[in-house]
Amino acid sequence: SETERVAVGAPIDAHFWKGALEFFTTFADRCHHGKEEDLLFPALMAVGVSGDCGAVACMLEDHEQGRCMIQAMRGAVDDNDKRALTAAAREYSRVSRRNVQRENEELFALARQVISRETSAGMLEAFRSVQYNRYIELARELCGRAGVPFHGAG
Repeated sequence: SETERVAVGAPIDAHFWKGALEFFTTFADRCHHGKEEDLLFPALMAVGVSGDCGAVACMLEDHEQGRCMIQAMRGAVDDNDKRALTAAAREYSRVSRRNVQRENEELFALARQVISRETSAGMLEAFRSVQYNRYIELARELCGRAGVPFHGAG
């Protein structure tokens, strides 16, 4: 991966990292996390799920930690700091994987149990209105540059 290349001494590829940070900021955070924070979490809280503890609180904590790691990576790229970039990228990866696991094992199961079909249908329509194509292509390009397989949609 690009992180491991940097970890063993390769120069920071600023073009790659700026593209990756755009993807993390816009697609992963604003689009994906934004849908959860703007639509799913309020729907869960409207039916009595606490936003202060449990699945929603854990997801919000993951989102905030991810945002902090994005900022740390951005600063490390700007400062050409390989050690800081490697540490922040590894932590971002860890937090992102944990977040996906929590979504799949806790959050979505909870949502299926407590949110009505009508509310779910409305959220699904709102989710579909988000345009992903540009970010799917960016992810495909970044995977190609990093030499890793692309497993996304599109």
